[in-house]
Amino acid sequence: MKVLIVEDEPLIAKRLVRLIQDYFSTRLSLLEQLDEVDEALQYLQNTPVDLLLLDLNLYGQDGFEILRRTCAEPCHCIIVSAYADKAIQAFEYGVLDFVAKPFTEERLHKALQRFDQQELIVREMQQLAIKKVGRIQLLAVSEIDYIQADGHYSQVHMKDGSVHLHEKPFERLLSLLPENFQRIHRSFAINTLNILKINIASGGKYSVDTRFSGEIPLARRYYVQLKESLATNKTL
Repeated sequence: MKVLIVEDEPLIAKRLVRLIQDYFSTRLSLLEQLDEVDEALQYLQNTPVDLLLLDLNLYGQDGFEILRRTCAEPCHCIIVSAYADKAIQAFEYGVLDFVAKPFTEERLHKALQRFDQQELIVREMQQLAIKKVGRIQLLAVSEIDYIQADGHYSQVHMKDGSVHLHEKPFERLLSLLPENFQRIHRSFAINTLNILKINIASGGKYSVDTRFSGEIPLARRYYVQLKESLATNKTL
């Protein structure tokens, strides 16, 4: 478990470090604490993390800049901020939770438990949690045909033709799915177990047909990789 805390108030930062260490215990492989936007951006470019705890006011700089620049990176984000009026804007970036300052240990633990639950749903139960109005719908990962980027969110296309909007950005969602989900385009990833054929049209345009969907865009730079993967798995 790799965690980054971005907080400019020393006492709060120290408390967050202690609480994170206590909560994750031996699961924690890396814990870093930074206090500036540029420093955090540079760190995230070089070091992927599983969880980001982010303040929104960092020496007067806008913490949202980190979300704008890294919202597609494969990590969860929990906002820890006194600016509770920014919660709606934060959730538009697909953050996992918004913990308002001053916060209790119990409130932070609730956010961390939510992180654990989200990871568990995908990695162990092989289901995706989709937020609907007033309820949570669980989708079987095995029934997913492909996923598509949709701004700060992802479209989940199912074998039965239904489409669901997931709150996680495309990169993050793809990182959580099993290895049979392979990226084939900047905005598309496909369940390779469902592939029927690869199409090559005039002008060098590529696409993929599955048993459930047709002409899913395939970028040329992913063509060879997909062919090699299919040859190895003998699925085409």
